[in-house]
Amino acid sequence: MQRILFLSVILIFNTTFANAQFVKAWGLTIGGTRSNQIWNFDSLDNNLRKKAKYGFNASALVEWLAHDYLRIVSELQYNRKGAKENLAPNEGLKYKTNYLAFNNFLKIRQELYDFTPYFLIGPRLEYLLGSPLPNPKKIHLSASAGIGIEFLHKRPWVFFTEYHYNPGIMKSFRTPDVVAIRNTSMELRIGIKRELKAPTEKCPPVYNTPMTEEQQKKLEKQKGKKGKKARMY
Repeated sequence: MQRILFLSVILIFNTTFANAQFVKAWGLTIGGTRSNQIWNFDSLDNNLRKKAKYGFNASALVEWLAHDYLRIVSELQYNRKGAKENLAPNEGLKYKTNYLAFNNFLKIRQELYDFTPYFLIGPRLEYLLGSPLPNPKKIHLSASAGIGIEFLHKRPWVFFTEYHYNPGIMKSFRTPDVVAIRNTSMELRIGIKRELKAPTEKCPPVYNTPMTEEQQKKLEKQKGKKGKKARMY
């Protein structure tokens, strides 16, 4: 069921991309991820935060919705997350988790002369590709909030950079009566996108039809009358 849901979301992403009337831009991003995990043991009152682990992320995106101040950004993203153990005897052990995520952000923007600052907020649907931890949830939701800036000097190619904060909404791992784990991460990205021009309506073709003999004679008479008047003056 979870895989069917995730594949349906990817199908929606592909359909949106294919419908160029709604798409304003497409692009690619790459960046670094600083991730961590919060472990909540049922036998303890306090949560245990592990050491941060560094990974990377990459995504393909489409931007749509024709509005001066609002856009929707849909992404298909690969993200390498996880954490490091900070307790003996396994201190330094890495918990690597790899995700394929479908992200949807509301983009609030203010276009200026040669750059555009903006704010992003929205959900991420994350599908787990692999992890050494037991009892993982294949699909879970997380939230995202970010800021960015676009540089408009080379339009229609636009370079941009973004910072995202990505806390988990749902637990990503759960062992009943033992421990529940929640992900949290921060991302710094750079990217490039290609703006698409809105389709323009084409003017209907104009055909020049030849004049008949009668029309040509009338035109010659009119020219003759104009010539006589000019000579009189």
